[in-house]
Amino acid sequence: MLMRCLIFVACSVVALTTPVSSRRAVLYGGTSLAAVLRFSEPSVAADLFGELCSRLDAPLVKQSSIAPMAGKEPRLPSWLAGRWQAEQTLQRYSTPLGVQYIGAAGRPLAEAEASAAQTRAQIDKPVALELRWAVAPDGGAIEDRAFNARSRLDAFAGRQVVRSSTTCAEAGVDAPGIACTFVDFNGPIVQKQFVNSVKVALAAPPQAEGVFISSDIMRTILARRKVAGDTRDFPPLTVDSEVLLSLAPTGRDNAVGRVRLVEFLNPQAPLYFAAGGSSVSISDYSLTLTRVSDGWATG
Repeated sequence: MLMRCLIFVACSVVALTTPVSSRRAVLYGGTSLAAVLRFSEPSVAADLFGELCSRLDAPLVKQSSIAPMAGKEPRLPSWLAGRWQAEQTLQRYSTPLGVQYIGAAGRPLAEAEASAAQTRAQIDKPVALELRWAVAPDGGAIEDRAFNARSRLDAFAGRQVVRSSTTCAEAGVDAPGIACTFVDFNGPIVQKQFVNSVKVALAAPPQAEGVFISSDIMRTILARRKVAGDTRDFPPLTVDSEVLLSLAPTGRDNAVGRVRLVEFLNPQAPLYFAAGGSSVSISDYSLTLTRVSDGWATG
């Protein structure tokens, strides 16, 4: 499993976008990737890498605990610090338990089917955006979540939909979890996204230097602001998810990998118990990064 995942992480974008004849050259030409990426000894880190590999590739994913983790947020490899021009492309979208699990409570099933079809229509359509990671004071890199949240939302919407994005502390709202981002949309919608758990697993060096997989367990709450003259009541919408990121540097200024967005039902959802803690939707993206500038230190 670990060997298979290492090869998959390092070559994911190539395998997804290159003809079969070219893939054969990548896998068998010159130095064998199996030789380059082989683990030397089993370890605790390898066990975590294998665990995250499984979650990155499984057709059905079980939800991890949403309870806040203890201790500080694990750091990402230092090579990731900086500004990057990214291209993210949806490769696969699935609803493992059935499309009915992604629909809004009480709404026709046709709406859920239309939503799934709309998502699948985006397959193979690249989205360009900028992503940032900063140099952490204690070493390694840490994601600039406020910037990246705005960048992703605007890029995938195809227009500017975010008025502002900042940390919850800077926005003056309570900041649960180990990281919390507050997004104010152009319309009367606000979003709080807090990360309760982060795992980072590095491939065993020196054969796979810099290759890693990370997992963010998060909860997102969308709420509608009160608008003058509007007396309707819109309860907040809560979504639980896991974001898996795998990256392999292909040089100082380039990297390739994958993003997997796994969504689960929140306990407030009518089908929560029927879902049994399993994923209700999985979106798999290829990701390429090209460095714009080096990292900067966090405060």
